[in-house]
Amino acid sequence: MAMSVGSSSGKVRAEINITPLVDVVLVLLIIFMVMTPIFLRQLDLDVPEKADSSTPPEVGADQLVLRIAASGTLELNHEPVEEDALKQRLEAAFATRREKVLFFDADDEAEYERVVHALDMARGAGAKVLGFVTR
Repeated sequence: MAMSVGSSSGKVRAEINITPLVDVVLVLLIIFMVMTPIFLRQLDLDVPEKADSSTPPEVGADQLVLRIAASGTLELNHEPVEEDALKQRLEAAFATRREKVLFFDADDEAEYERVVHALDMARGAGAKVLGFVTR
């Protein structure tokens, strides 16, 4: 009893088995469905409202503010000061103060080297706290 199973012409069938492809796609779909809620988690934060103050408060007479302009000129409380005399001026100012705080206001275009040098001189003159002015 012989039975014919198919054509015996020897041709190769060019069909792709897509079952493994469908399995992989379904697994990826499940992974993304599970991971999506994790990515969408948010933190509830109470962010403070911005103050309506458009002008910054004035510098008090008891505060020391060192400004460095873009050109590199130094000002200590709006008075021009040479770089050589800065340390002596700061030492004299800190000698009469209990809190040795210096506010530092450097222009964005000022050279980095001059800014760091002025910070080093202020620290060497006795400044314990350096505050940076931002705009």
